[in-house]
Amino acid sequence: MKIAAAISEGRLAGLDDATTLTIYDTETGATEDVANPAGELAVGKRLAAVEVLLAHDVDILAAVPDGLCNVSHAIARAADIRFLPLERGTDAQIIARHGATLAAAAQQELPPAWLATPARVDVGTPTAAWLSDEATGAVRNRLRRLEGQARGVQRMLDERAALDDILTQLSAMRSALNAVGLTLLAENLVTCLSMAGSDPEDAERLAAARRAFLRLN
Repeated sequence: MKIAAAISEGRLAGLDDATTLTIYDTETGATEDVANPAGELAVGKRLAAVEVLLAHDVDILAAVPDGLCNVSHAIARAADIRFLPLERGTDAQIIARHGATLAAAAQQELPPAWLATPARVDVGTPTAAWLSDEATGAVRNRLRRLEGQARGVQRMLDERAALDDILTQLSAMRSALNAVGLTLLAENLVTCLSMAGSDPEDAERLAAARRAFLRLN
């Protein structure tokens, strides 16, 4: 189990302002420090940090309030990363000492109140957004359908519906949720492809986007 934390001066920070991304392996006890690419970027800070976590196959991310935005949170969730909510400024050694125990408190997602304003991919221009209006509309429509399906499952439970019928509905919800993640990842991949050049950082960005897509697919 790998637990990652964004750290500055030995304390937990956000993905956008931490100097280091530290990865703790609860099985081997090993610790790996990775430079946070966010410090070199004007925009897309949190997304760049999440791509590093995906490349290192992180299972859990220690999250602080405003440490992730809606988009970076969605990308991490799509890759099955769970979140360990902790206060900003917490001594990072708590993870090294109690990582295996803290992993039991990890959550599938963070409450909206913990998320910062959405970040953008760093594409070299302040006007280029990574998620198109059309894709945003498609994702919103799928999420609305998911809300309706969730309410339907609740009614089925209240009505004591057959187990097979409930499981069929849950399977449909899983497919719809995967479609949301695939849409987000596909948009990110398209942006990376459109801006790719010969720079090594462009190649790494493409590789990270590909890894993220394959993990969900």
